Amino acid sequence: MNNAQRQWFALRVTYARELKIKDYLDSQQIECYVPMQYEMRTRGERRRRMLVPAVHNLLLSLIHISEPTRLLSI
Repeated sequence: MNNAQRQWFALRVTYARELKIKDYLDSQQIECYVPMQYEMRTRGERRRRMLVPAVHNLLLSLIHISEPTRLLSI
């Protein structure tokens, strides 16, 4: 597949399932990316530095321009 014919598509993911969908797309050998950032979260009295999606409900996928509907069936 020619890289010039592949394009990034933004996918809206529901209910904070970005990482689950990314794992599924990786298993289907579809290249995808979830922008991540570190965030301090407090649980009780403990503060933890956690890696979370930078933009919630967003996943980017690099696919061939002739088959964007391939991702709609997921």
